[in-house]
Amino acid sequence: PPVSSSDPEVPAIFHRTVVEKKNFRATSEDSVYSMVDIVVVDIQLDATKPAFGEAEKGYCDITAFREGIRMLGQHINPECLVLVETTVPPGTCQKVVKPILEEEFTKRGIDISQNPPLVAHSYERVMPGSKYVSSIRDFWRVFSGVNQKSIDLCREFLSNVLNVENYPLTQLDNTNASELAKTMENSYRATNIALTLEWARFAEQIGVDIFKVRDAIRKRKGTHDNLLRPSLGVGGYCLTKDPVLANWAMGALFGVEGQLSVAINSVNINDTMPLHTIEIIKREMEELKNLRITVLG
Repeated sequence: PPVSSSDPEVPAIFHRTVVEKKNFRATSEDSVYSMVDIVVVDIQLDATKPAFGEAEKGYCDITAFREGIRMLGQHINPECLVLVETTVPPGTCQKVVKPILEEEFTKRGIDISQNPPLVAHSYERVMPGSKYVSSIRDFWRVFSGVNQKSIDLCREFLSNVLNVENYPLTQLDNTNASELAKTMENSYRATNIALTLEWARFAEQIGVDIFKVRDAIRKRKGTHDNLLRPSLGVGGYCLTKDPVLANWAMGALFGVEGQLSVAINSVNINDTMPLHTIEIIKREMEELKNLRITVLG
């Protein structure tokens, strides 16, 4: 089939929407945005770090994201909801998306005092694998909007596509809060992992099995049972960049002085762990050339 997945729901969904209902369309034509009621924005937005150990100097290039939003502003109906699901620096919806849409609406002769842009933010929570679809549908979702109508439309949309009966929506005060929640959520995991990595290095040097130590600590249910495992580093790409997005936003979007020092230091620790892992292999093996290594996880 043209689309395959370890999750059996994925091909089933494509069969239902493409073959049976014929309501799935893929196109690169910008003009179709004028026909829709809701646009879900999921444009890749990365952080750039100049070197290992220098995450505090990282920055976010939002040029492509801006261009995508501008294109929407040139085509969408004023009543269309723009729902941002991209992980963005806190402040993006208020300070980037909304002003661009206002500018493009004004160019088109749309009175933004009567038809302000409708913008909401609800970040993705998804787990790749055999339950990919379920991890999106059957899980709690956070959202907010730049005005009440945006909030209402976002709630209505999410309530129609997610299992909100068993996993109720959480509405935050504004999009700044929703954007901050995503970057803080991932920064928490990154920091947790970095903590165990630091202690794992110490344990190695004094001959202690950090995994047994972790198991002993995790018996304190409710306070310490979420201590994560040390590993080759952090999985996926979210944890390698999200603290940098928030740290960049402090100065670039809000003009706030200072650093998210704990979160940023966790990125520096996690980034160097793959190199440390190679050093462990070098200590155990006389020669790396032609060595076959299996990485699990």
